[in-house]
Amino acid sequence: MRIHKALAVCVLLAVVACRTDSDGKDAPGAKLTPKVGAQDGAVAGTGASATTGNPTAAETPNPAMQDPAAPVSPAAKACLAAVLPTVSDGAFAICLGELIRIKSVNPPGDETAAAQFFADVFTALGIPARVFDVPNLDPRNLATTRRSNVLASLTPTGAGPGGPSVVLLNHLDTVDFHAEQWTKAQPLSGAVVDGMLYGRGALDMKNLGVLQMLAMAQIKLDGLPFTKAIHFLGVADEESAGSGALGALAEIRAGGSLAPLLGAEVVLNEGGFGLKDAIGDGSQLHVVATEERGGAWMRLKSAALADLTVAIGWLGILPDRGTALGDQRAKLRKWRESWGCELKNFATPNASYNVVPSLVAMTLSCRNQPSDADWEWIFDYDPAFVMKEQAATWKVAYDGALVQVTVSSDSTAHSSASAQPSALDVAVWGLRRLGALGAAKAHPRPAFMDYVLTPATKLFLDAVGRNHKFGGAIVPHPEELSAWVEFFPARLEQRLLKTIGGKAGIEKALRTSCSWTALSYEAGAAEAVLDCRLINLRPLRPGAPTHFDEFAETVRAHAAKNGVKGVSYAVEVGWNFTQSPSEAPSFQRIKAVLEKVWPGSEATAFMNPGGTDSTYFRDPSAVTTTGLKGVPAYGVTPAMVIPDVLRTFHGSDERFPMDQAALATTAYRDIVTALANP
Repeated sequence: MRIHKALAVCVLLAVVACRTDSDGKDAPGAKLTPKVGAQDGAVAGTGASATTGNPTAAETPNPAMQDPAAPVSPAAKACLAAVLPTVSDGAFAICLGELIRIKSVNPPGDETAAAQFFADVFTALGIPARVFDVPNLDPRNLATTRRSNVLASLTPTGAGPGGPSVVLLNHLDTVDFHAEQWTKAQPLSGAVVDGMLYGRGALDMKNLGVLQMLAMAQIKLDGLPFTKAIHFLGVADEESAGSGALGALAEIRAGGSLAPLLGAEVVLNEGGFGLKDAIGDGSQLHVVATEERGGAWMRLKSAALADLTVAIGWLGILPDRGTALGDQRAKLRKWRESWGCELKNFATPNASYNVVPSLVAMTLSCRNQPSDADWEWIFDYDPAFVMKEQAATWKVAYDGALVQVTVSSDSTAHSSASAQPSALDVAVWGLRRLGALGAAKAHPRPAFMDYVLTPATKLFLDAVGRNHKFGGAIVPHPEELSAWVEFFPARLEQRLLKTIGGKAGIEKALRTSCSWTALSYEAGAAEAVLDCRLINLRPLRPGAPTHFDEFAETVRAHAAKNGVKGVSYAVEVGWNFTQSPSEAPSFQRIKAVLEKVWPGSEATAFMNPGGTDSTYFRDPSAVTTTGLKGVPAYGVTPAMVIPDVLRTFHGSDERFPMDQAALATTAYRDIVTALANP
């Protein structure tokens, strides 16, 4: 999720109307431009109206609140049977399964049914709740899709509106899926197989919404004490334009429909997990997200696909190595001359900004068709010449001189952190070997993409070294890992951070990084979509852009300096690096609960490599000048998860380990009660 500042203006100013010149065929995230009243930072571009015609937040009460006899959905009834009269051991699995079966894939989103599910459950529990609509900012489906949030609140007896409160933030939408790539259960099944609950949203993040709901249910039903209000806020459109979070922030103001949230002292959201066996066998480390990288979702355009891929290469996306070694090079030149292949079109179907693509389709025209053995070699992706497993599969179909080629990998993945080769990597590698694309070129990574030790990263590295002796082969005192890294000269520091990050599986999180999530070419027009995540604070990295709007110009200037021409760069969606204090009492209370529920574990601060709606709550001044001040926000999902399961974020076979359900339910309840009391 993230939205360009111009989009934020559209939702926050009631007098603003936005227009579009888009034909609706663009990839997600086209800029919205206010016709009048544009504030600082609004940038012109194509887009669509932010006015949906739906009622405002104040005009759309939950129907169940208006009529106590209003029907409750079958999904909510099934969940309530496990929650009333007291939360049962199976409540998490039952409620999460029901919620997963409510499709809220974005695009188009249409989160209303998911919002109503929560509202129905809360209302039956005697917790006031309502569904309210927000302006839809996603230009892909602006005219047709209703975007709905849900708010439920527990208020201490005698407390006035706007008093101190805890906000439980979650998003109702999910990314899309390729059902044929799921191997154990279908993505909307919510089925439990071999101790795992499968489904889109099992990790990101319907699981956390259910944990938040169950925590409030236990507090209500068991009469647990609390002195601060507790607000459950489920929002729409986190995976794309941020319509839900921005719509909510617009109403958190004096006189606004969400004015009770003005007293928010802390926000709990996604972004952290318990890492089991991630650093070593038996290791248990809870990472609580206190920081998040910024982001720039960029569109690059060029008349020539070869020029575009050269430009992308400067961002460290494409492999630097050539496509052949030694005597293969001479043979390859002859094969290319014989094949005579030319690219006609290229596409990544169902692409999204923040999802590594698992499917590519292209059409080639070849003078002489490569043989089956040739195709096998062409798509044998191995830029370092050390891979032991095939990165993707491919299919070839002939139509006269035309060749239809599809390349697919086993799964999509979250583009902010994935280190595995994608179908797109393999497809472009194959085009190079065919001679249908320019040769690979070695690119030194720009200095603004160097590794950075942020405050949270330092704490994370020290926790890893202290508990698991990680880094003992590199420095003499691994419990002081970050200090040792800083001690070394800059060049050695960079090598150490690359090594440590690779071994810990967080290499991308230690620097500004980019992944490509879409590529298209036809009739002399090439476009690419990049998901770039930024540590964009100049004191931390000299020369780095301090705002996501600067990133495109920084990249363009760097590419031009190195001879790249004919490529345009535009940031369509962006947000900035944000952080919350790890020394704050709220963080320390979260840490204490996690370490109590999982004896022998440690909880530490962590920089989330992705992006969440927490960014807006930490720095609401970036999108609005009214109402809410900056609020500390922490990403925590209290469950120990092994790396293979975490890799299913935004991927196939997404699943939650059921042996963690009871502990997660207990821990989340205890975290909420710890924060809601003095």
